[in-house]
Amino acid sequence: MLLAPSGRPIRNLARCLLLAGTAFTLLPMTTALAQSTSPSATRSFEIRAQPLEDALRQFTQQTGIQVGYEPGDVAGRQSAPLTGKLSAAQALSRLLEGSGLSYRFTARTAVRLERAPVAADGVVQLGTLRVEGASGAGGTGTGGSAVPPESRAFTTAQSSTVRSQDDILTFRGTSTGDFLSGIPGVLNGDNRNSGALDVNIRGMQGMDRVPVVIDGSLQQSTVYRGYSGVAGRTYLDPDLIGSVIVEKGPSASADGVGATGGVVRVDTIGAKDLIAPRSDFGIRFRGSLIGNNVAPPEIATLGTGAGTAERFDRPGPLDLNGSSFSVAVAGRVGDFEVVGAVAKREVGNYFGGDHGTVPPGGTNVTGGVLQRYNLGEEVLSTSQDNTSYLLRGTYRFGNGHGLDLSYVRYESDFGEMMPSQIIRFGGALEAPLSRAEVDTYTARYRWNPDDNDLINLKADLWKTSSFTSIETLYRYTFGSWVSIQDAAYQSQSDRWGINISNRSGLETAFGRLELDYGASYTRERLTPPDGWETYKNNSGYTAFVEPRDGWRNEYSAFVAGELRPNEWVSFNAALRYTNTESHDNNLTDTWAGSPQVNVTGYNHEKNDGFAPIVSFVIEPLKGLQFYARYAEAIRNPSLFESTTGFSFYPDPRNPIRPERARNTELGINLQQARIVSDSDLLQAKFSYFTNDIDDYLTRGASDGLNSVVNIQHARLQGIEALLRYDAGIVFANVGGTFYTSKEFCDYDNVCREGGTSNSYVPAHLPPKFGLNADIGVRLFDERLVLGGRYIHVGERDTPIITFGGSVTTIDWKPYDIFDLYGSFDLNDQLRLDVAVDNVTDRYYMDALTLGLMPSPGRTFRIGVTAAFGGPERTRSHRQHAIDALDGREPLAAFDGDWSGPYAGLNAGHSFVSTKGTTVAGDSTEGGIPATESANTSFDGSQIGLVAGMTWKLGGPWVVGVEGDFGISRASGHQYTRSTELLPVLFDFYPQDRSNQADTEYASDWTASLRGRLGYSAGRVLLFGTGGLAFMQEAQTRTQHIDSATLSYFNVNRRFSQNSAPFFSEKATKLRTGWTVGGGAELALGNQWSVRGEYGYTRFGTSEFHFEDARAGVGQTFEVLGAYLRDPVTNALIRDPVTNQFVRAPSTAYPGTASVVTGRRARNDAEMHSVRIGISYRF
Repeated sequence: MLLAPSGRPIRNLARCLLLAGTAFTLLPMTTALAQSTSPSATRSFEIRAQPLEDALRQFTQQTGIQVGYEPGDVAGRQSAPLTGKLSAAQALSRLLEGSGLSYRFTARTAVRLERAPVAADGVVQLGTLRVEGASGAGGTGTGGSAVPPESRAFTTAQSSTVRSQDDILTFRGTSTGDFLSGIPGVLNGDNRNSGALDVNIRGMQGMDRVPVVIDGSLQQSTVYRGYSGVAGRTYLDPDLIGSVIVEKGPSASADGVGATGGVVRVDTIGAKDLIAPRSDFGIRFRGSLIGNNVAPPEIATLGTGAGTAERFDRPGPLDLNGSSFSVAVAGRVGDFEVVGAVAKREVGNYFGGDHGTVPPGGTNVTGGVLQRYNLGEEVLSTSQDNTSYLLRGTYRFGNGHGLDLSYVRYESDFGEMMPSQIIRFGGALEAPLSRAEVDTYTARYRWNPDDNDLINLKADLWKTSSFTSIETLYRYTFGSWVSIQDAAYQSQSDRWGINISNRSGLETAFGRLELDYGASYTRERLTPPDGWETYKNNSGYTAFVEPRDGWRNEYSAFVAGELRPNEWVSFNAALRYTNTESHDNNLTDTWAGSPQVNVTGYNHEKNDGFAPIVSFVIEPLKGLQFYARYAEAIRNPSLFESTTGFSFYPDPRNPIRPERARNTELGINLQQARIVSDSDLLQAKFSYFTNDIDDYLTRGASDGLNSVVNIQHARLQGIEALLRYDAGIVFANVGGTFYTSKEFCDYDNVCREGGTSNSYVPAHLPPKFGLNADIGVRLFDERLVLGGRYIHVGERDTPIITFGGSVTTIDWKPYDIFDLYGSFDLNDQLRLDVAVDNVTDRYYMDALTLGLMPSPGRTFRIGVTAAFGGPERTRSHRQHAIDALDGREPLAAFDGDWSGPYAGLNAGHSFVSTKGTTVAGDSTEGGIPATESANTSFDGSQIGLVAGMTWKLGGPWVVGVEGDFGISRASGHQYTRSTELLPVLFDFYPQDRSNQADTEYASDWTASLRGRLGYSAGRVLLFGTGGLAFMQEAQTRTQHIDSATLSYFNVNRRFSQNSAPFFSEKATKLRTGWTVGGGAELALGNQWSVRGEYGYTRFGTSEFHFEDARAGVGQTFEVLGAYLRDPVTNALIRDPVTNQFVRAPSTAYPGTASVVTGRRARNDAEMHSVRIGISYRF
């Protein structure tokens, strides 16, 4: 019997496979229908001889296959006539007869035209047809979409960004994570420390919330960062990257397990990046020089303004001391392709900027808390010495089979500083170099036959082995006394996994259905590395951070589908099941709580759950799309969170639960071509997102034990925009993110913007606002590119919560950075790149930095790329997007009849406000109850169903009735400050620790029954609505109580400064009222229509009762009576029985928190809502 590594039968894997396998039941019934859309399926054509561009457009309309080409290749050419029953491939061959063009399928429904090579005798050679993309090995595929990857962000119901090789080369920067800079909503945590990726997407970071998937494999590890929490580590070399896709929000793909924030998918370079389509050999050399850095000084060299003058001896602008070099070679023999590459990068410690202001705290404030680097100072422990190796082989065989095998080795000796070292007394020291070694093995199989739409099989087997060694100098100066507590840490992290998925294309009565289904298994092991004990005995260190030791198994299965009734409407839905089991091999054995109890045991956890995803995209006008997406993801506790180590213990008494993300995104996609010129393209995306995470996992107190705990809820909400304009000679990219809300709620029902007590949240909070703009020109047939980039990063604008434990968070000041870059193709083989990062030499600290490490000042970079035998460089992707846009079919015919029944989906956002008063339970007005205002406002997303009936009135007028029901995520908190507690004199505790009460408001669901009057103007129906409205609202009131211990109180000191939650009560009411609104509906055909509407709703007064509410927050205490004395001798009197000293009777002082007065919160409510929807008329 096959056993899981834990020794149990793989029942969970079988369970996943069973879920995925249910999709196969559809295959026998739909084979014939599916095959009808394949390139080899025959159909009737009738296309007359005409200009080739017009003929290709007709070909696309008749086959659904998008044809991409350069305008100059088809201009002035005539097509051959086409008549008869042919396959798509045969038809296209005939159309191109005599044109000098050949074609290649890049996906099942996408083809690209190219100039055919000319032999020595002048004969045009059409060559062999190649099928790329999904049918090849190692490609990510596009699911049959002809949209280029760079444009998918503007055609889907999810935000994403693509970084090409050119983008990575241009924005390579100094640190590894710099190539991600400028992507809206994306940051790299602690970017200047360690040379690794720890990606933050819309405030979600760490513990595999944002997995970085490299060629299908995972390798993220987590390391302890002292008083700054923890940091995730994914090591990779940008010089070996072929492309990167950043996907925001939960993913339905096989590799998206646990991705509550998003996924970063990295493809290393392959043969297609090095060899031209019809060549058999390619080689690429790339070298660069980097300025603004020097070789690291001796270990323990002092910095942060307290070192020698040498720390300010900054090299000249053109003293390019850093370097990188890579060589990649590829060969092709028949169906075999082999790639080998090696990359080397050496960069010393960089220098901070010389312009700006060092934040308060100064430099070398001995005896203070902050030890700041000065302007233009060398930033210690920021060097990198990386070497990477890549070996990759691909074999394509049979009908669509492909096998891709690869091995990647990454070695890095890098500078790293424990953030707390720079926060404490004495300043920063040059630390010994840390070491990282990562081995990655992948085997990827693809089967995508050209003649079968039911099979697009992907199977990935991978393994990663990651070793980390960190040596930290803990040396603090207190006057003349120096504390030396140097420590060393090593860890070994091994993962292996398998992903299997298939895509089937089906023709149904409702349109084209693309069905994806699959399963995955991942095994993770954390252990002390081989030789750990020997290392400890011989390292010379006396203190060690012991590595974690445990294992984790994760099984997952998913089913996802995309239904396209026509070119203007698409629906997506997915369901994922995840099952995780983990075990800690280290014994938890400690004391915690008050009174203290022994906490002991081996932590063992099991978790599972389902997560759905639904979305729709509607395109009422060519190039204009509206979309809505609701996506859930379950992240089971990571192995780091489930095992014992420095920073916290898992609590075997209180197993933690998975965190569940509920992501909502509403947005608009826009693509318009030929606005100013015949070949320009404007693309834009505007989105409003809400990340709600229930049972969010972070560090906290578990019955007195410092552990990982679930907090009740987290929310990050904001607006994001991305705008691109490309006219060939001129291009511009502008993007930004603005957070409208950040909230973290503990189970005591207290919500704060800046996190919870002793949590890791502050290290992950992004800036409130970020903006980037990239503008440039392309000259000399786009061989010369010159551009500049501006990045603005604002402040957090969030009170940081660090009380209750050992967490220190550094805030950055807002900053503005300007970069310049340029590239010039000297010829088809040689390219020159130049860049100046941070042109103004600004002193700043990156957002999400953990220590007081300023970022690099002005840095010059120059590079040369020499490529021989490689593919032609892609100048611009705009023509691909224009081709796809031009190929869109016109709207289906509409007969003008709006009558009949209909049903559909809608999604939107609602804004609720209430107004009223709060009185005591007996209706007494005034006093403390009156301070608890019933006036508030809150908002949130909603998604639901609508159904109705429409009748003709005569002429263009119609009348109807409709009902809708929607699930709402609108919620908010209101806090009431206590009037009894003493004023807060210090800011160590947050102000919300002085509450009388707090109330959570939540709209659970809304519904309405309305009449509708409309005016038809062809495809457009303008309408107004009015009727009854309903909303279920829940209010949860939390009573607070003075948090001081009883020993604090006396007759003159009845209140302290702080309070804490006491208990909670919940009241639910069904509100009723009236609603009016209006909107417009556009018919996409006789059945489908899209609508947008605004509604105003007014609800009557409702009363919420909280029967156990207290008069105030004061604690009940008693003052012991004085000891009695003999009136004659003045001696203390003893009890003759107990022999104890006798006291006078005690005096009790009842606290207001023991007096039940109740509350009645009376208020009315109004709601504004904006919704978009899609309807089907029967």
